[in-house]
Amino acid sequence: MRLPALDARRAQEITARFDELTVLVAGDVMLDRFIVGHVSRISPEAPVPVVQFQREHVRLGGAANVAHNISALGGRASLIAIVGDDAAARRLREQLAAVNISDAGLIEDATRRTTEKVRIVTERNQQVARIDYERDGDASGPALETLCDHATRAVRGSTPVGGPLPR
Repeated sequence: MRLPALDARRAQEITARFDELTVLVAGDVMLDRFIVGHVSRISPEAPVPVVQFQREHVRLGGAANVAHNISALGGRASLIAIVGDDAAARRLREQLAAVNISDAGLIEDATRRTTEKVRIVTERNQQVARIDYERDGDASGPALETLCDHATRAVRGSTPVGGPLPR
């Protein structure tokens, strides 16, 4: 089966129906943090640029970004993911609240850290370096059981997990 071409009219028809849908988003959530600065010289200690700090901002990353995009298009996203019990998880929750997405489907696991990707970029948006804070490994134990339970309930529609905050 071939899908029809996606022209502007068709895209509007599809997005106009988004408010009828709740999309379950399950995956790796992360906090994308950007440190922006000005580069005017190379370090005398090593051949690397010296970045003079100007500002910092954060964005939702990974599955949290997918949920945000669904919400921005008028849909409802029910987000399910595992986070740590840490400052990055708290910032992630703040960012979700700021865009009216519930954090009820976030499962805290104190043995893991919330994935955070820190990009050091110039004011011209050239990436100088990236630092990844994450534990790469499968979920297990009570966190995995809770994740599966949340997903099962969300798919069955018996108990909403996550979803948008009341508007």
